[in-house]
Amino acid sequence: AKDGLQSVGEGGAIRHRQISDVLDALLPSWTVAKIDIKDVGTGLWNPLTAGGRPGVLDFTQSELTPSFFLFALINEDWLGFYFAGLVKLGIAGLGAFLFLRLFIGTPSALFGGAVYTFIGFHSAWFYWPQVSTSAWIPWLLWSVAGWHLYLKARWCLMIVLTAIMLILGGMPAVAAYGFYSAALLAALFPIVVKTPLKKSLKV
Repeated sequence: AKDGLQSVGEGGAIRHRQISDVLDALLPSWTVAKIDIKDVGTGLWNPLTAGGRPGVLDFTQSELTPSFFLFALINEDWLGFYFAGLVKLGIAGLGAFLFLRLFIGTPSALFGGAVYTFIGFHSAWFYWPQVSTSAWIPWLLWSVAGWHLYLKARWCLMIVLTAIMLILGGMPAVAAYGFYSAALLAALFPIVVKTPLKKSLKV
């Protein structure tokens, strides 16, 4: 069994144990997709690997996210990848702020948003689709809470949109955590919050 799991011999020295897979797989995939799209292609197929594989429609590559969109707009790959990481953190922090702002004041919500932005999970998985996915969890919670508070159709639309972005983030397990959290919030909200807390907030 051990021999069956061995490489076919195409090995190489590990240059950086923490981000080797990013440099060897994720970033090259993004670069190929960006070049193809800029050459007026579709980006639907990536010939980089042996036999090729799906391109932007492979959700595990996070190529249907705001991070990749920003990466594709910037010519220098290293600079684009840097800002792609920053935009993930920005989305995460803003979503957490909006969610908390439904219940508490602005200074406290800002602090909570900053805390969620720089949690250890985001530091450990900064380069990966895990953060492209977890960044949308507070947005989904915000949408669910907003619907409970205001019962407006636009909140249902926000639930759908944020759920789609959660799926497109690229990490199914993290997306599942987000949906579990949203389901728990939806189930407990009418019990814990018997009356709207922030009727004055118009979103």
